[in-house]
Amino acid sequence: MSHGEAVWIHPDLVSEAVAARALGIKPTTLRRQIERIGLRPDARSATRRRYWDVRALDQALRDAPDAEDAARAALASVLGTVDRHDDRSLTRQIADDLRAVLLGDRGGLGDRGDLAGEAFGTGGRLPSTTAIARHYRVSDNTVRRALRVLRAEGLLVRRSRAAVATEPGPVR
Repeated sequence: MSHGEAVWIHPDLVSEAVAARALGIKPTTLRRQIERIGLRPDARSATRRRYWDVRALDQALRDAPDAEDAARAALASVLGTVDRHDDRSLTRQIADDLRAVLLGDRGGLGDRGDLAGEAFGTGGRLPSTTAIARHYRVSDNTVRRALRVLRAEGLLVRRSRAAVATEPGPVR
């Protein structure tokens, strides 16, 4: 088929821009989501425009695993929880839990210490303060205070504004 030759496209198929409008999202967001889950267009025109079945596309996007869900599951497998009825502050509980994860000192908690070593490791990045705060269901500031405690103990070092990396070293 040469360029400019007429191509019949099924009437139920629409361009990416029209599909984005029908789904109520920006075309660039739709394109990113399509690439993330690896979908292939239902048809292509001679001009390489991609055509989609909106109903099938909507269903595929709904069924696709969310990256945030995977991150939450990974955190839940490594981090513990806080007890709001404990005498210790939430900051202290989070600092203690993160310290145990960083040092692999999980006692009777099975493989969680091994998972933590793989997840954070020496020189590795911790999840964002927002992700940790969502996990513990506390404010970002509470997590920042806990991270400050661990930095003061020499377990963490801040390498950039956005990343906190684990550092080897003794506690106290």
